[in-house]
Amino acid sequence: MVIVMADHGHRFAKLRGTHQGQLEERLPFFSIALPADFRETAHGKKMYENLQRNKDRLSTPFDIHATLMDVLHLPEDLTTVQDAKKRSLSLFRPIPEERTCADAGVEPHWCTCLNWQDALTSPSDRAVAEQLAEAVVEVINRQLKDVFHLCAKLELKELIEAKKLVPNEGVLKYKNVKDKDGFVPDLSGDTGTAFAHYQIKLRTTPGVALYE
Repeated sequence: MVIVMADHGHRFAKLRGTHQGQLEERLPFFSIALPADFRETAHGKKMYENLQRNKDRLSTPFDIHATLMDVLHLPEDLTTVQDAKKRSLSLFRPIPEERTCADAGVEPHWCTCLNWQDALTSPSDRAVAEQLAEAVVEVINRQLKDVFHLCAKLELKELIEAKKLVPNEGVLKYKNVKDKDGFVPDLSGDTGTAFAHYQIKLRTTPGVALYE
């Protein structure tokens, strides 16, 4: 088995002062390669399946310990989902899909998970959401332009719901550490949000179609 990993991303370049740099600092590279012969065994097949599934679930450097312990002592049970409240979970066994940074012992200013926010509460957010809704209808109409002789051109009837997926506020405010040991964060930073993903639900006319 080959493991290649880093402990953190770049901390001193100009990139570190951007939102992208903050994410890279907190998301170090981690790669595991299992021997081909081992992947053909019953244990190896299941461990490889779990490894593939867990790549889309929250994992932390704390999980390396439990993972290496499973290498030393192959577990019999490879199907039971692990307890999300434990700080160290093995990457070779199922990690809970609903695991959070709080479950994993990750401080808020180190957590890179995104948060859903209502995008219709403030005038500025609503303006962006309305522009996106109009853009969606425009794209749909472009797809239908060759059949306008068969169906009517769509118009936005109603913006029903809009949410945006934004970075953790603790990450954006993190500037440095206040103490020599690195346990007390300085949250006086003002890094701007570099991106936000929107999810919108709208209704068009004629036909009162619903899109999300």
